Amino acid sequence: MIEGLIASSNQFNSIKRLIESKISQPQVAEWFSGKYKLYNECSILVSDGKETTRRPDRVMITDDKAIVVDYKFGKENNEYNKQVKRYMDLLADMGYKNVKGYLWYVYKNKIEEVK
Repeated sequence: MIEGLIASSNQFNSIKRLIESKISQPQVAEWFSGKYKLYNECSILVSDGKETTRRPDRVMITDDKAIVVDYKFGKENNEYNKQVKRYMDLLADMGYKNVKGYLWYVYKNKIEEVK
């Protein structure tokens, strides 16, 4: 079983370098700038005949603007776009007038805007 523990200082330093290289991209750096009210893995209650929840990876809020980012570590998939679009629609339904959504394929260093 994988427990999510870092086994050595070498592994820690490797992970740290990976994270630093990814969040140094200009667009990503803004997401981590501290200027947004941040919701990580926060549940959104959905009432569509039956109560369910949705959990976007990262939602950033400022004034009437909302940005949703879903992190992906594998291959690209069109279903991911639909997933982020659903998150965007939920945020719009909550009253946010300016909603943007992104898929961030972390290992590929690719950011895809969802329309």
